[in-house]
Amino acid sequence: MKPEYLAEIVAASIRVDGGTVSPFDARELERMIVSRAVNRERFIQKIRSPTFEWKKPLPRR
Repeated sequence: MKPEYLAEIVAASIRVDGGTVSPFDARELERMIVSRAVNRERFIQKIRSPTFEWKKPLPRR
């Protein structure tokens, strides 16, 4: 599900519970959800990458 849709769902949930969502709050919700999605993708990429193998450098001549 796209982060933009998640932000709309969260805002709708807040409205259903009797709260109000200002345009600033809506932008902030979307920003937080998008940044967490980006961080999640970065973490998944880091976990799936091969492990680093250090190799001793060749001696200088």
